[in-house]
Amino acid sequence: MLFVGLVKEGLQIPKASTRAQVVLMLLSPKEMTVNEHLKGVNAAARLIRPGKKVEKLKEVTSPDEVYKVIINQ
Repeated sequence: MLFVGLVKEGLQIPKASTRAQVVLMLLSPKEMTVNEHLKGVNAAARLIRPGKKVEKLKEVTSPDEVYKVIINQ
């Protein structure tokens, strides 16, 4: 299960050079191996990269819009 959080004004994370505007949380079943979970983390990170998608996400106003921006590659 993937949760997507949007922080339009940005969230300062220690030691990060810029403020995070998109926060992802991936929950995996206990039965999943660490390697399988890391593959999921990698796939989730590829969904949202800095650039046009992040700019579009800053403008959304509903969960449906978030989904459309993320899935429409």
